[in-house]
Amino acid sequence: MYKKDHIDFLEKIDALQLIEKISEFRSLNIALMTPLAIRNAIYDVLTHEGKFAYFTNLSSYKKGTLFYRARILDSILIPNDNLLYESHFWNAPSECIKTYSRLNKP
Repeated sequence: MYKKDHIDFLEKIDALQLIEKISEFRSLNIALMTPLAIRNAIYDVLTHEGKFAYFTNLSSYKKGTLFYRARILDSILIPNDNLLYESHFWNAPSECIKTYSRLNKP
């Protein structure tokens, strides 16, 4: 679980302000920016009151634990053209697999 100071830090962040920062960042024309300007723009989004916090979730999972994948859909409608069969829900599309790792062995 998170420490109290982590929770206190997160509670100070205004969600609407964060959404605004992300929206502004997404609208930047990075191709015309210097590396320093890009770094500063990223820093602006990822910090609050000049502080950056990255919280990890280090956990161990029992052998046989099920993990699920998430994927971006073309539509919010279900059934969806990309999700016609049960295997479509559980297996990553083959064109998305670039290398094999523990969770997507052939």
